[in-house]
Amino acid sequence: MKFKELKNKLKDRFLITASAGVLVFSLIVTGVTCTAYAAKNRDQAASTVEDKDDTDKLVDDILGDGKVTEKNIGKEETVYLISDASGKVNKTIVSDHLVNKEKAAQLDDRSNLTDITNVKGDETFEEKDGALTWKADGNDIYYQGTTSQEAPITQKVTYKLDGKEVTPEELAGKSGKVTIRFDYTNNTKYVAKVDGEECEVKVPFAAVSALALNDRFSNVEVTNGKLVDTGNGSMVVGYAIPGLTESLDLDDSALDGIQIPEYVEVTADVKNFEMNVAMTVAVNAGNFLSSGDLSFDSIDDLVDALSDASSQLSDGSTDLADGMKTLQKGLKDYTAGASKINNGIATLQNKSGSLVSGASDLNDGAQALSEGLVSLNSGAKDLYGGLKSLESGASDLYEGIGKLSAGATTLSNGLSTLNGYSDSMAKLMELGVKSILNDLNASASSVFGALAAVTSKPALATVTVDNMTQVYGAMKQNESTVVAAIVGSGAMDEAHATGTVQTVEGYLEQAIGGQQLASGIKQNLSALSTGADTLATNLSTAEAGAKKVSGGATAAKKGAKKIYNGATTAKEGAAKIAEGTQTLVDAMPNLTTGIKALADGSNKLVANNKALLDGAQKLTDGSAKLADGITTFNKEGVQKIVDAYDGDVSALLNRVEAVKDAAENYGAFTDAADSVNTSVKFIYKLAEIKAE
Repeated sequence: MKFKELKNKLKDRFLITASAGVLVFSLIVTGVTCTAYAAKNRDQAASTVEDKDDTDKLVDDILGDGKVTEKNIGKEETVYLISDASGKVNKTIVSDHLVNKEKAAQLDDRSNLTDITNVKGDETFEEKDGALTWKADGNDIYYQGTTSQEAPITQKVTYKLDGKEVTPEELAGKSGKVTIRFDYTNNTKYVAKVDGEECEVKVPFAAVSALALNDRFSNVEVTNGKLVDTGNGSMVVGYAIPGLTESLDLDDSALDGIQIPEYVEVTADVKNFEMNVAMTVAVNAGNFLSSGDLSFDSIDDLVDALSDASSQLSDGSTDLADGMKTLQKGLKDYTAGASKINNGIATLQNKSGSLVSGASDLNDGAQALSEGLVSLNSGAKDLYGGLKSLESGASDLYEGIGKLSAGATTLSNGLSTLNGYSDSMAKLMELGVKSILNDLNASASSVFGALAAVTSKPALATVTVDNMTQVYGAMKQNESTVVAAIVGSGAMDEAHATGTVQTVEGYLEQAIGGQQLASGIKQNLSALSTGADTLATNLSTAEAGAKKVSGGATAAKKGAKKIYNGATTAKEGAAKIAEGTQTLVDAMPNLTTGIKALADGSNKLVANNKALLDGAQKLTDGSAKLADGITTFNKEGVQKIVDAYDGDVSALLNRVEAVKDAAENYGAFTDAADSVNTSVKFIYKLAEIKAE
């Protein structure tokens, strides 16, 4: 996996998970906010909570049934922060709900609120040092109070008219280009240990601001949010997770490309400006995270497997390069032996002409003994010299074939070694193919499920080494149908579905190519090894034949010497010599033809050896470059990924866990009894801005 892909995975995994509840909030709030507030009396004072029932209904619609956590909630707290149009809080009212699931007669609680009032019953309580004991009689308890305690999230709202900052009062009734910006500050602190050192992180509160717009607003643009048509008008919904970038230390991380919203900004053309409905809801984003959402064990395993496989590939490529060096040396020995054979045959061919000439002279001298004894002597001498050369050439032939045989054996051994490496390479590439298929089966189940559905072949829902070509062909043939099936299931939009299908096709192409490459390497090297074995066997036979030729040449040389010695004194044997030389002359054409055929074969052998040697050199050079390239890839590529994961990414994941701990350890805003699980939401209500 490339490091860029790893960054994108981490980015998407965290932001999608951490913002899931916030986005649900955004979608629902656009459908209920205008309705809830359209019927509200605009003259109602914003500094009271007489509209609390409407607000509670709104937030309940936003958050659904409240099942955002697996905890058994015992105390639900809603904090209303009444502020002016700039976000300055004037009054904080807290509404608490004690859940009496067991229908107990008495409920224990803790609170630092003042002016506590039971708002839904006549149950009473006793208070001592912040401890409350409610006489519940099996009922849930709903009470309300006030506090001056600062909220964990504070917001500041600023306004600009035509690029110049103005107060809300100055903006009322004005027309022009208006900018409204919500800035949030996370005031929480949580000390955690990250990589053995203490660090400070913040509770991950998500803030969602909603702003109702009427027909006075046009050309609306939203930063970190969106504009939604509600039917009765428009609604701006923006969200942010203030302090999360700082908690995760993203600015100093390898993942500094991740952008987490810290503010919301709205720009529009406005006539006679008014702002009737503006509110913000802040919730603990950790409530939307389950314990399994941020598990990166599979990434750990993937990085470890990548490092191990790369090291094995590097070692195997080095062994391949060493084996090719051995092969090249054997081929050089083989070529040197073939050259000696060729030289010996050429010498033999050159001397055979002298041998023929000498035999003819000997024949002529025998016919005219009285005149040709000198010629006979010269011919016998030439015969002796020629046979001596024949002996030398035969000896060279024998020696050359011996070296050629040894070189062929070395070639056979080298190719056997290389063939063994081809098995290792094939197995390694097969493991790589299976690893790719395992990853695909784990990460692209929706794609394969859709493919199986559109082709009516359930077997295509899982990719194996045996059926990956079939799956690839079916996917390419039905690509658009598969994309449509994924989009229709609601798993993802068309752009993501198309990208996912094409990514799966790319991995299948890599797997199929890797399998074909491994098969080709193994098949070709096996055939080459078999050919080298056959060559070694044939050259051993040739070596034995050359040895016999050498022995025969030695014997012929001795005979020629006797002929030479006898010719000077045995004139009386001229007739017999004439008969013998005639026989020799008659045999010369066959001998000459054989020597020429041997020379032609030797020349072809040398030419073939050169091509073989050139091929071996190229193969050796290629294996060396392969080894260097894989070593560089392992060092500069894979190890950098591993180092980066162990460094920046690993540290980021530890900080994510620290943020999760901070979220889980945040309790009630105004205290709670021991062992009671709590949930809390903060509702910020901004004052209206009215045009005169």
